[in-house]
This record gives sequence, structure tokens and C-alpha cells, in this order.
Amino acid sequence: GITYQWFRNGRNIRQTGSSITTSVIGFYSVRAVANDNSTCFVFSNEVEINRFEVETVYLRISEDKKSLFLENAAGSQDGIASVEWYFENEVATNLGTELQITPTEAGNYSARVTNQNGCLIKTRTVYFSIPKPVVTGEEDLKADLFKIYPNPSKGIFNVHFTTVLMENTQVSIFDATGKIINQQIFEKGNQEFTIDIQKFAKGMYLIRFNQNNTVYSKSVVIE
Repeated sequence: GITYQWFRNGRNIRQTGSSITTSVIGFYSVRAVANDNSTCFVFSNEVEINRFEVETVYLRISEDKKSLFLENAAGSQDGIASVEWYFENEVATNLGTELQITPTEAGNYSARVTNQNGCLIKTRTVYFSIPKPVVTGEEDLKADLFKIYPNPSKGIFNVHFTTVLMENTQVSIFDATGKIINQQIFEKGNQEFTIDIQKFAKGMYLIRFNQNNTVYSKSVVIE
């Protein structure tokens, strides 16, 4: 039996109902009017509404081009309570909740940050490209002595050598940052081998064979 009329700083803001939601600062009050007698009304006391000043959070690419991190205008991470990472506008839970990440896949990244006051802040979208792997040691140009297929694949690669291996061969797999993620031995007397790295994220990897201190290498892609 009552109609409500809301006021901000003494002016009717043309909102009705027993409650409202606002993000505009000011002094709010409400007038309750009886529906059966418009001359019967009462004003509430005023309530001051404040809002926090939301500080912009920036998504940056590190100087070495290997990672993404968050910071405010002062170059600090103070005030950031939590983060949710996005890849190609989709939530990417596999990226974790750290304020700095090392992506293994090229594409568009962004983040949704919750600050210490509970406010949500969406960063701009940044395109991140995967740096070319850096592998120390001499790379043999005779990479035609073997082939890897299929490439790209879902993470399982077949390796075929043109001749039977005369020595055990150490195999190392590097991610896009140059970090070794897997190692195995190709035993002598064989030509066909399988490398299984399907548990790792999509992206580019480098397979390196070390035989008698001679290095062969080839890039592969998990799609």
C-alpha cells in the first residue's frame, strides 16, 4: 500500500521500489507515500553513499618477452587480492592464479582482477607471441638424418632415423622458454621411436638429440 520515491542530494531521481542499487555518490533519502492518500507521506533520514576509487591494473609483457604480469600505475602489485586469467576471451583455469604467468601458447590474454576492496577490474587484452626457443650447444645441420611426424600433432610424435642407431642417444624436449620438460634415451639398434608429450600445453617445443656430443634439433608443435 505504499509507493516509494527516491532522492539524491534532495532531487527526485525517478526511481521507485523499496530498495535501489547505485554506484553514484551522494546523500540519499526516500519518500514513502500512501497509495490511498497521496497527502499522507513521510521522508526518511539521509544516507551518504560513498564508493571506492578503483585503481587501474595493467597487463604487461616482461622485458625478456617470456611472461605476462600485472601491476598498477605505480609499478606495484599492492592492492591486488586475486586474479582470474583469460585466453581468447575464455576463462583459462590452467594458467593458475599467480600475478605473473609464463604462457606456452601464442594468443590474446587478459585478466580479471579483484582488488583489496572487492572491486572487479578487467585488464586490456594483450597479444602474446611465443619466443623462439634458445638452445645452447652446436646444432648439427644434418637434420635430414631423421624425420619427426606427424607435426603438428596432439602430443605424440614418431621419430624415424634413416639408419639404425649405433649409439644410445639422449633426447631432451624444451618448451618455448628453453626449459627442459622431458628427457629419454633412444636405445641403439633401433630406427623408430615415439615421443609422448601430450600432457603438456598446446604450443611449440624443441626436440634435441645428443649423440656423441653432436646435437640435432627440430621444432614440433602440439595443437
